Amino acid sequence: MWLNWWEDQKPDGPMKTLNFLTQVTPLTFDPVKSFDVVTRNIIANLFEGLLVPDPQTLEVRPGIASTWEVVEPNRVFRFHLRTNTRFSDGEPVLVDDVVYSLQRIPQFEGVDIWVTEDAPRWIRIELNQVMHNFLDYLATPTFSIVSKQNAERHGFERDTLVTSGPFLLKESSEFDPAHPSLVRLEKNPYYWDAENVKLDAVTYVPVMDADERLRLFKTRFSPNGQRLYYFLNHAPVLRYEELKCDPELQPMPVLATIVLTPNQRIAPLQDVRVRRALSLAIDRQKGIDRAVPHLQPAEGLVPSTILKYPKVRGMIRENEQEARALLREAGFPEGAGVPELTLTYFDHEYMERLVNSYIEDWARVLGISVRGVRLSWGEYLQRLDAGEYDLLYETWHTDIADPGSFLIPLSTDHPFNTANFSQADYDDLLEQSLQEEDEGKRMELCVQAERIALQEMATIPLMYESHFCMVDSGVKGAVLNQAAILPLKYVEILP
Repeated sequence: MWLNWWEDQKPDGPMKTLNFLTQVTPLTFDPVKSFDVVTRNIIANLFEGLLVPDPQTLEVRPGIASTWEVVEPNRVFRFHLRTNTRFSDGEPVLVDDVVYSLQRIPQFEGVDIWVTEDAPRWIRIELNQVMHNFLDYLATPTFSIVSKQNAERHGFERDTLVTSGPFLLKESSEFDPAHPSLVRLEKNPYYWDAENVKLDAVTYVPVMDADERLRLFKTRFSPNGQRLYYFLNHAPVLRYEELKCDPELQPMPVLATIVLTPNQRIAPLQDVRVRRALSLAIDRQKGIDRAVPHLQPAEGLVPSTILKYPKVRGMIRENEQEARALLREAGFPEGAGVPELTLTYFDHEYMERLVNSYIEDWARVLGISVRGVRLSWGEYLQRLDAGEYDLLYETWHTDIADPGSFLIPLSTDHPFNTANFSQADYDDLLEQSLQEEDEGKRMELCVQAERIALQEMATIPLMYESHFCMVDSGVKGAVLNQAAILPLKYVEILP
């Protein structure tokens, strides 16, 4: 049985171990290929970039680079590498490793990245075009610095993984979403700031059942009497009323919007009138009250946590009469002629309540039959990759507080465009926003693009995400940042 993490000891006593209770295990240890929140949490603590995000504000801080210069705003930068940086195998972090790591990303949102050595321990990064927030991106897991030698020899296999961050990989099983197993990290003794890393180890414990996660969280002692310390990601929201006054409960707003994505390769979802009718028929507050009372209904695609962005208002609403009229105009009066649709979602404690709420709305208001398809995380990802869905329940996360992160995935041919949405004016506005150097004008271009996305109902915004977390009273500094990542470097076990 893998739930025996408490047995690890140091010569001077128990290890200072944080047990991170989550739902699933990571899908990869390759920073460039990580996209889901659990995987990126682990990548962010195994590896480090030239820069790192502030644990609360996400503002950039020095990482493997001790300092940097902006040579040309949004296009040319210089970074000085620390002299005391080493990988988890003890080998020094070289300029070649940085060049290799960044050039593994041949194009990032259409931008070419050229990296060269400028002087001893200095690198110069040039972009072929303006890229806003490039420094912020450098602090995300995708831009982690990896060992060139190890990556070329072994890839990112769990048994030979070499890391650059505050922790190293101690234990992990084969990637199998259907049979999750624990992942154990231990402090990296070669990390440049190891003396300020307070934890000895972190164990990611995947438990799909929310009530079982809560039971483990409340079980503070192992069978042999050792005190256990926990961080619970995603407490059981169906027990919100019971838990809302618990002093260990910490709702943590993140940069994420929950959406229903219509596959626009499927008839009749190709018709914007049908997509808008589906959105107008949804009683968002009813679904929230029934399943996720700690969340807020979405007013747009870009979440309200991005404070610098002028919000788009009034385009997400409930209007049954307008919904019926649009469906009738599309040639489907009272839903006649609309084939049964499917709504694909992954297995989670509250999902079925939400999905059933929307299905009820569509049946009552529009006369449309929609069938929920509940899948395991692994099956869900397979359907996602294959494009085998009509309507898809998704959570859109981002690592940086910028509206473009929520708008660019809907551009034509973007790999994350699960809606298969394509609109020339939308693409043009996003392209202009990428080139625009004036921040105010760029925000206005993003607003115009979001209005098109909402008018076309490219995807249907439902709610703004907030993680329903619980933090052991014996743990200090365990706070998810807005990117939904827990930076373990700042966490400690209280005496």
